[in-house]
Amino acid sequence: MNVLLLNGVNKKEEHAAQIYQVIYQSLKTTNHKIKSYDLRQLNIAPCMGCFGCWIQTPGECIVDDDGRLIARELIRHDVVICFSPVTFGGYSYELKKAMDRFIPDILPFFRIIQNEIHHVPRYKKYPNLIFIGTLPSENLAMEKTFFQLNYRNAMNMNPNLYSQAIFYHQQPEEEIKSKFKKIMKDVELI
Repeated sequence: MNVLLLNGVNKKEEHAAQIYQVIYQSLKTTNHKIKSYDLRQLNIAPCMGCFGCWIQTPGECIVDDDGRLIARELIRHDVVICFSPVTFGGYSYELKKAMDRFIPDILPFFRIIQNEIHHVPRYKKYPNLIFIGTLPSENLAMEKTFFQLNYRNAMNMNPNLYSQAIFYHQQPEEEIKSKFKKIMKDVELI
C-alpha cells in the first residue's frame, strides 16, 4: 500500500517530534511505500474560501503552491496519516492549512449522511485515514473535541476505514508502538 504521512509538528514541539519518529519508524518496518511531508517545510497558503477549486479550476485550487501537491497526494494514496499536536482540541496550524486545502477533492454538491448534509465525493476511491494527536498529558475535554473533529472530517473525506488516537508526551515508546500497531490494523495496514 501507499501511505502518506502528513507531519503537522511545529519547531518547538520536541515531545511531539519524538512521538512522530516512533510512528515513522514503526511504519518503516512494514512493506508499504511511505511518503512523508513535513508540512512546515512546504509553502501552503491558507484556503481563501473563494470556491475557485469548484468553479474556475474544478478539482484544483486556484492558488499555485504546495497545497495543490498535498491535495493530489491525498487522493493518490491508500492510507493517509494526519499527525499533529492537539491545539485547543484541533490540529496544529500547519496541518489545518493542509487539510483545508483538501476541498478540491470533493464536489460542491451535497448528500445526506446520518441525517446531515455533507459534500459529494469527487472521486470513486478515497484513502483510509488515521488521525494522530499528541498532548503533554491527559485532557479529556481536548481529547473529546479532537476525536469529534476527526469523525466529522472523516465523514467529509469519505474513507472506507479510519482510526484515531492520542499519544502523551511521557508515554513509553513500547506503549506508543503497541497502540499504533492496533491503529494500523484498524485501517488494514497490517
